Amino acid sequence: MGGDPAKKLVRYGGWVTVSQVISPLFQYVDRFLIASILTLSAVAYYSIPQEIVLRLLVIPMSLSLVLFPSFSTTKEWSSSLYARSVKYLLVVLLPVTLAVVAFAPEFLTWWIGSDFARGSTPLLQILAVGFLFNAMAQLPATALLARGYPEIVAKLHLLEIVPTLVLTAFLLLAFGLPGAALGWSLRVAVDCVLLFVAAHRLLPNMNKTMWGIPGLRGVGAIAAALVLYVAGMILPWSETRIALTGSSLGVYAVAVWIFLFDASDRAVFHQLRIRFFEES
Repeated sequence: MGGDPAKKLVRYGGWVTVSQVISPLFQYVDRFLIASILTLSAVAYYSIPQEIVLRLLVIPMSLSLVLFPSFSTTKEWSSSLYARSVKYLLVVLLPVTLAVVAFAPEFLTWWIGSDFARGSTPLLQILAVGFLFNAMAQLPATALLARGYPEIVAKLHLLEIVPTLVLTAFLLLAFGLPGAALGWSLRVAVDCVLLFVAAHRLLPNMNKTMWGIPGLRGVGAIAAALVLYVAGMILPWSETRIALTGSSLGVYAVAVWIFLFDASDRAVFHQLRIRFFEES
């Protein structure tokens, strides 16, 4: 790219600043609406499960920090690195998300008591689904920033401000606290889809690499492997539920290894096994 380096730096920093200013607003605007439309006590029922979800974002954000230098300094854009990062993150976070959904009642009861858990459990379950989308969105956002497209991320955030306010207020009035959680989850889901679309349109070789992973076959196999896990959610807390959940995670791991991982992925894990187990 040509042009004055100082102007490019100011332009880049300006758009990044816009994103950094708007992002925290999205995290807390629903709390302000809850306090305004409902009551201050309702904010507590909402903020605790939301804080749990936001703390889990340390996983994708840590990965993004590690990947940013590789995305930005590689002379030739490595779409395969990006694709594998998306794949590995999804493989890790999908069972984490379902674990939060499945065991939200027990976890909240153990942590803050049964009375509070009754009001916050559905909120945590809805927010956990949004967490998965929010976590996955970190990778295309990082790729766009690293490759010099900060304005795309910032403009998407700007476009989402008014619809987010309107949608959250409407759902809050219609459904109460679950509506606020649904509004947050819908916003991050739309944001995730838009960021992935932007990354696939602007970064080279994206469609070819991503759809060769092997696409719908792997997704279908993993979905089938998680049927037992989802079935366990409807059972009361018992040894049967624990066993069913553990079995489904085993099936999930096998399905990922056979259908989603390719020879290169298996070679990576084989090298890790040699490094950490056979050399010790």
